[in-house]
Amino acid sequence: MKGFTDIHTHLLPGVDDGSESMSQSLRLLRMAWENGTRTVVLTPHYRGKYKQNTPAMLKGEFAWLCEMVKTELPDMKLYLGQEIAYENDAPEAMHSGKVLTMNGSRYVLLEFRSKALRSQLITGVSETLRCGFIPIVAHVERYDISRKDPTLV
Repeated sequence: MKGFTDIHTHLLPGVDDGSESMSQSLRLLRMAWENGTRTVVLTPHYRGKYKQNTPAMLKGEFAWLCEMVKTELPDMKLYLGQEIAYENDAPEAMHSGKVLTMNGSRYVLLEFRSKALRSQLITGVSETLRCGFIPIVAHVERYDISRKDPTLV
């Protein structure tokens, strides 16, 4: 299927700082479809107050959204992952299954603090690889260090 793939969205209704309701999620997905997006990965946060959102709960909300989307946008493909804030517990959370990988794969979406040091980004990516996962770094444009040194990217 041709079209765009969006691998980082906060469209799972009511679980983080993205979509607040099912109707809002459906409206945003319809807009994405109209603009050529055919595949969407929903990536709710794993950080701070959102750590209470367990994989089981997220999977339940995702199943509900998929059922609703099936009737309105039957050809749209939805997948579930999570945007993981790289903090002290991130490697353990990945190993123990406290966080979701991208559609159950070895890929994980990592987010760092905007003021993260070069060494922190390199350590986070390296540790993720050592844990057997393949990192995708979210928001690279927001990190002070990548704006100062684009070769880091």
